[in-house]
Amino acid sequence: MKVSFKTISIYLFAVCSLSLSSCDELLGPARDNYAGPAYSDSSTSNTGTNQGDTVKTDSMAEAALTKANEVESKLASHSDSINGLYDQVKNLEKRNSKMIDKTSAYTFMIVEFVILSLIIFLLYRQILRLGREISMSQRSTHSDNHVHSIVRKEIDSLARQINNKNADQDRRISDLLTKITRLEARQGSFVPPYHPAQSITPEVEKKIDEPAHSRGNVFYMPRTMTPMQFEDSKKKFTKDDTVCFTFKIKGKEKASFIFEPYDESSIRRAFDSREETLLTVCDLEIKNPSGKSFENVEPGEAELNGSIWQVTKKLKLRYV
Repeated sequence: MKVSFKTISIYLFAVCSLSLSSCDELLGPARDNYAGPAYSDSSTSNTGTNQGDTVKTDSMAEAALTKANEVESKLASHSDSINGLYDQVKNLEKRNSKMIDKTSAYTFMIVEFVILSLIIFLLYRQILRLGREISMSQRSTHSDNHVHSIVRKEIDSLARQINNKNADQDRRISDLLTKITRLEARQGSFVPPYHPAQSITPEVEKKIDEPAHSRGNVFYMPRTMTPMQFEDSKKKFTKDDTVCFTFKIKGKEKASFIFEPYDESSIRRAFDSREETLLTVCDLEIKNPSGKSFENVEPGEAELNGSIWQVTKKLKLRYV
């Protein structure tokens, strides 16, 4: 049974009012009937008066006892209801305390759930941000690699085009020199390449119409950075500080070659740059790291293939 605090207050107020009214009823007749002592000069009148007062006092006492009994009975009748009200109040307090405990627990659970949800949301956003950064970094790296590969391909293509153009230019220059030489020879004033002051001999006039590589048994080549081959357009018939190898014709489109630089400084330069100068066409043996002198252990061999002297056997060279 549910009893509100308002109902309990009304009950308590009614009981207090009833108690106060009972006390007023008990004290009221006593106040009304009490007249105080009367004094007379004669003893007779005093005696009569005393007897009358005694009778009145006894009646008042009886009335007071009657009222007290009535109040006591009324209080006894209300004591059970008051005790019941106290029990109900205690039960309500217990229920309220349990409800407060449950409310606190639910509130704590809700707050904890909200905090956990916020933490999970923040972590999820952080993970998404990191994922976007990683994805952008991967795309940037892939794009950079793609750009580098494109640039590298373009550079390689340009290098090949330049090399082809240089080779074409070398061939054209060689053809022009050959034509000029023939024209000058026909006019009787042939001047050999690189030696304008040299006089024409009958032997040279006989070999004007022969291929360039057959003008003599010996010609010279500079270093080559291309493995196992020399370019025929770079051969020279006079020795200078740019040549490194001496070729000797052995037969039709075949020749042997040895390492024979111009001077001692050329020997040292060739040794210092042996990766591009010697190892492309030589089997090199180093006994003295100073690189000041050398020995041709076994000549190399090459065969003319179009405009390229293809090395068929490497030169065996030793630095001593």
